[in-house]
Amino acid sequence: MTRTVGDIERTHGLFGGVEELLDRRRAIYRLSVELAGGAPDGTHLPMDVLDNPTVRAHLADVLGGVAAYDSSRMSRLSRFVEPSACVDVAGHQVRLASTPDAALALEGALCHIDAALVRGTGSPLVLKGSQQFTAVVRTLAGGIELAVSVAPELALDLLPHVALFAVVDSEYSGRLGSASLREFPGLILLPEPQSSVEVAEALIHEGAHQKFFDLAMTRSVLRPATRLRYAPPWRPSDAPGWPFEQCVAAFHAYCCLAAFNVALRSAPEIALHSDSLLPFAAERAEVLGSWLLGHRDLLGPDGQELVARLIGAEFDVPPAPKGVDDLMSELTASSEPVAAQRCGEWTLIMQLTRPAVLLWVRSATVDLDVLAAGCDRSGLVGLQNGSRSSPLGARVRPSGVSSPL
Repeated sequence: MTRTVGDIERTHGLFGGVEELLDRRRAIYRLSVELAGGAPDGTHLPMDVLDNPTVRAHLADVLGGVAAYDSSRMSRLSRFVEPSACVDVAGHQVRLASTPDAALALEGALCHIDAALVRGTGSPLVLKGSQQFTAVVRTLAGGIELAVSVAPELALDLLPHVALFAVVDSEYSGRLGSASLREFPGLILLPEPQSSVEVAEALIHEGAHQKFFDLAMTRSVLRPATRLRYAPPWRPSDAPGWPFEQCVAAFHAYCCLAAFNVALRSAPEIALHSDSLLPFAAERAEVLGSWLLGHRDLLGPDGQELVARLIGAEFDVPPAPKGVDDLMSELTASSEPVAAQRCGEWTLIMQLTRPAVLLWVRSATVDLDVLAAGCDRSGLVGLQNGSRSSPLGARVRPSGVSSPL
């Protein structure tokens, strides 16, 4: 059964409000800078830095143990956006990557999609000064406004998780569709849009992925990595199967698209574009949901509840995660530095091993003085007071789409 946009917004809310999820995600990046940079600078980083997709990409590599921290990579998002390419929609900033700095910084993201996009001279992105720049900004803003007007509950639940849009010039884009990269969370790439409804669909589709990235970073959505793959029936017969976590993300996105499609029918004068996925979303969500139902043991406790509520099924209650004492003992047994940030009822404790360990515990269950004493070989680097937060009872892997360790 297709859920309504309100159903999906309420389901998301079970795992924390938008601001709670953003606060928790930012806490992860702040502590990573504090530990990797060897100074408490991370606690003072503005949101303009913490939400920058290229900063998040670098810090994910640092947390994953595959890169050394580089303070020169801590750039402000405002460096990537011309003032005329930042539009307010329903109180949210819609930003288009539009400066030479953005073109340079996003080359890595473009390479992940197609290395051919960054060959030759010039940028494939529509930047300030491009002939179509003004029209693209207008269409982008119009598409976000359309999504908000048709499905405000869902659009305004997803939009805050999007930090930056980047548009590829039609001369370069070919058959490129909209894209979200787990390596550059917060960024939505899309081909030069021809209509506002194309942008609206891209917001729901890719915004759902961005929401999922933040849920997976801050909640127990997935169990340890699995090699299980699945090739949905609409994929070409010779195409490789999707990794499990991609199946979960795709299921979530198709649920959002199906709900948006129902809402969009209330505005029959709006014609879908030729490559729209909206007519197929409900069927694809059902196929993926049925497959996930048979592999629910690979989902974490929060992942099981998310999938169950979206497909209207009931799952058995998963086993309780390790006790706090056991997890804390593992942390203090290591000689690596530890840092903590209190986020309301929950506290994030991080240890910069390879990869880093992130542990969320109820603030009432952990005595930070005892933790500091237990870490006397490495020291408790810092304790910072955060803002509101939502529950999580496991360690998580610090990548774009993460899972409990």
